[in-house]
Amino acid sequence: MSGLFKLFTHDHTTVFRLTRLPEDFPDAYDLPDFGDPRDEKPQSRVNNIAQYADRGWTFCESQWASWPCKETLDLGNLLDSDGDPPSDRQKLLRRCSSAAGRMVPLPPSEFNATLELKSFHNATDDKPLVIELYQAAYTAYFGATRKLDFSGLGWGDEEMAKLCMLVNSGVLAQLEFLHLSGNQVRDAGMEMLGQTVRDGKLPKCIKIVLDGNPGNDAIVVEALQVQAQEARMERLKTLWPGLKTATIGLKWKETGPSPVGIEIVNAALSKALQTKGEFTQAEFDAFKVVGLTKTHFIKSGDKFFQPADGITPHWQVMPARMPRSEEDFLFQQPIQQRRKKLNV
Repeated sequence: MSGLFKLFTHDHTTVFRLTRLPEDFPDAYDLPDFGDPRDEKPQSRVNNIAQYADRGWTFCESQWASWPCKETLDLGNLLDSDGDPPSDRQKLLRRCSSAAGRMVPLPPSEFNATLELKSFHNATDDKPLVIELYQAAYTAYFGATRKLDFSGLGWGDEEMAKLCMLVNSGVLAQLEFLHLSGNQVRDAGMEMLGQTVRDGKLPKCIKIVLDGNPGNDAIVVEALQVQAQEARMERLKTLWPGLKTATIGLKWKETGPSPVGIEIVNAALSKALQTKGEFTQAEFDAFKVVGLTKTHFIKSGDKFFQPADGITPHWQVMPARMPRSEEDFLFQQPIQQRRKKLNV
């Protein structure tokens, strides 16, 4: 049963959740005694008359169904107010899908605490089994996943806080793509997600999709941009230990209202430019701007600024593809430098 969660989380799986039974179904059934018939007092199962949301197994299965899969449909929302299903197929799918109740994945500690409030037919055997299965599934799935898609679920800042708890646990160290478009995340939620990125909790993440949310996603974009720049700098330093800090960016000049070039997003630098246009090397390094050239510009308040002078080392204007070897690196340099390095 250790792989049971895979039935719920496959890319081609559609999960049907039967969250309520027809009204004419009984609340419970008479269950026979079980155990060794030679015992004087055979064990008895307890009739579980709890509703769907209060049952242990269905709670665990609902958690797995909330992890990304092809689709989750809640058949408990199948009927109209008059007791009949919608006649239109698309309307039926929208109703069952939009109200499917996909939840933010719970860490095992929270899952175990919530499970204490759920009921089982045979809690002595089933509860520890469910705890074991969930722990193993959580570690196996999130520890290896590279992509998570939580788009269009109506999540807001409360769900974002729970998602950040998941990220901060460190289990998503391999995650590269996070899709959260079409939700209701506002500035507070964006700031929480941006902080997790700044804290290095998503070290391999290269893309977070946030369009369709009312919050300012520039907070997250900036944090992700800084992380990418720092990672690129570290790779370059490993490949070419002689790299030195660029001098460009120590002085800035105001441009016209319609600058030409590539805009950079850096809240700290933008704020600093409101009071001064020159920085020491240490001050500029603190902004963590990597790859700056004279073609870049930044918005500060209602004004735009570009680097005024300085030298852009050749390694800062390399293409995005990283060199695979020192020889590959050499052939991205000017011909004179290649000859000197190769003693030609």
